[in-house]
Amino acid sequence: MRKSGYLIIEILISIVIFMTVVVAIFSNIATVMVRTKRSGLTFEAGLLLQEEIEATYNIFLRDWTVYPDGEYYPAINTSLGEWTLLDGIENNVRTRYSRKVEIETVCRRPQSHPDSGKIVDCIAGEVDLNSKLIRGVVEWVEKGENKKVETEILLVRTNI
Repeated sequence: MRKSGYLIIEILISIVIFMTVVVAIFSNIATVMVRTKRSGLTFEAGLLLQEEIEATYNIFLRDWTVYPDGEYYPAINTSLGEWTLLDGIENNVRTRYSRKVEIETVCRRPQSHPDSGKIVDCIAGEVDLNSKLIRGVVEWVEKGENKKVETEILLVRTNI
């Protein structure tokens, strides 16, 4: 009788330990799955951001003067088979994202200033007709929280 009592207690303790380990493993697996989905969304947003920056760069290589300062989004002109920028913000990209390209004028310190060529606010400098600041932004909502990836590049026209 004593042996069977110990056996039941040992089985119960083994089951409790086993269930504790199983619960810990499954909660970690769930956490990994959530993080994998989140990093997948961020990765996809990064690809969209890269696409819009590369498209904008190629557009400016073709024609530097077409787009004034403002917000645009890249689109393919099907009749010409090349990228173009359309006014505004593109929404519902791949059903989740919105994206835009912001184009800004660049101003630099005048040649007479000791820091000539340094980028400054346009109030304190002269407009540089050979430079544009391009900022790409991709935004989305994930579980009620706003997310964003962005980058900016300075385009300088050298073949004047």
